[in-house]
Amino acid sequence: MLAVDSSPLLLNGLTLMFLSLMIFGLQSLDNLKRQDFMEIIEDRHGKRSTIIASQLPVSAWHEVIAEQTIADAMLDRMVHNSLRIDLKGESMRRKKLIRNQLRVKIYFIFLNHLLDIFFWLHS
Repeated sequence: MLAVDSSPLLLNGLTLMFLSLMIFGLQSLDNLKRQDFMEIIEDRHGKRSTIIASQLPVSAWHEVIAEQTIADAMLDRMVHNSLRIDLKGESMRRKKLIRNQLRVKIYFIFLNHLLDIFFWLHS
């Protein structure tokens, strides 16, 4: 799936146009999406800003683009004169899941202690 969002950004009275592309690597790009993506990258290369966000590392993009020659051409244009930010660390969803699991454990420990006190009082 290829999502495209073109949004204006006002900066010191100048309107800059940024193109945001998001590649969701759940499946390889079919021929039509691959051609559209290549055309967007070629049209904007050296002329306009393009923001590309992906959950996949760049090393896996060849597999998603699924056509070696086109992937090479696209990645060459995207990487040349680019600012690349690789985010490291654990997934926020995973952190939230672990935090919620900890809360559940604490709740059950607390409930267990309450039951112990209840049975102790009534024994």
